[in-house]
Amino acid sequence: MSVSISGFGQDGPYRDRPAHDLSFMALAGLLETPADGRAPAVPALSLADLAAGLFGAIAALTGLAARGSSGRGGHYDVAMFDALISLLTTLVVPPLNGGPAEGLGDDPGYGVYATADREWLTLSIAFEDHFWRALCGTTPALEPYAGVDASERAARSAELRAVLAQAIGRRPIAEWEALLGAADVPHAAVRTPSAVADDPQVIARQLLTSLPGGRQFVRQPLVVDGVTAGPRSDAPALGEHTQAVLAELGAATTR
Repeated sequence: MSVSISGFGQDGPYRDRPAHDLSFMALAGLLETPADGRAPAVPALSLADLAAGLFGAIAALTGLAARGSSGRGGHYDVAMFDALISLLTTLVVPPLNGGPAEGLGDDPGYGVYATADREWLTLSIAFEDHFWRALCGTTPALEPYAGVDASERAARSAELRAVLAQAIGRRPIAEWEALLGAADVPHAAVRTPSAVADDPQVIARQLLTSLPGGRQFVRQPLVVDGVTAGPRSDAPALGEHTQAVLAELGAATTR
């Protein structure tokens, strides 16, 4: 069995078109122009690359399982564009069926707000009234809004976002993290990638590992029976294992 990962797959009008991740994201509608007319921001993550890699791994496992049960192999065609589109179900499918695109942007409790010390705080209240009530209990300025349910919050989104922005802007990020943590409200401070290594959860879960030579890696996220598997060696150099693979296949190792 074999797995191929290409930009647009083996057929269709884009089959031979060159592209990188940014092009796939543009075609998938993920670089929508902001309302203020500014240029779309270039995303920090290469989502099409990541999605295609994950689906490629799933395809390989599917192929191995199928071969084990049927004895037959097969060719698994993974396109980066297809993989990215498959992640957009909640944005693409509802409008095709006469409904609105599903999203969390209407709830004012789901957003990013500036704090008094010019840091950024995320709230991730996904229409849950109990989290909203807990948030409103953290400061007197929000207490009058504790009884506003999810549907009313969506209808009054702009108004309530302004209220939240004003309230959150009165305290520094450390105070908000303490208050929201004690109230069990889903939140997080916005960090840079370089700060992730010092995160206590990253350290506790040993998400960063080192090879004998000292080079650091992000480990794969699967934990099986409490055991995590990390890299045992660095990535092989180009052609490093060519001779070994040819020998295993019984092919000539020299020309």
